[in-house]
Amino acid sequence: MGQLWLKKGRLPPEQSSRLLIVLTQLRDLNRRHIATEDNEVFPAAAAVFSASDRAGLSEARWRPGGHSGLSLGPIPLPASRSSA
Repeated sequence: MGQLWLKKGRLPPEQSSRLLIVLTQLRDLNRRHIATEDNEVFPAAAAVFSASDRAGLSEARWRPGGHSGLSLGPIPLPASRSSA
């Protein structure tokens, strides 16, 4: 689907709908993954590793929301043939 969208600049309505569903599921999965890291993994690691141990790791990953470079906002719909 992605290749067709890139090649033609649009998708048929049924593929646009399917792509939106899949991308929304991926976004939601990523949100849950990040929440698990922020709420469970990193706090547990912080309890196990000393400050000097963590100093060698990416500082951004030890701050809540350290993944802030990601945008998890609304997913725009690809143009469909009917909207052209």
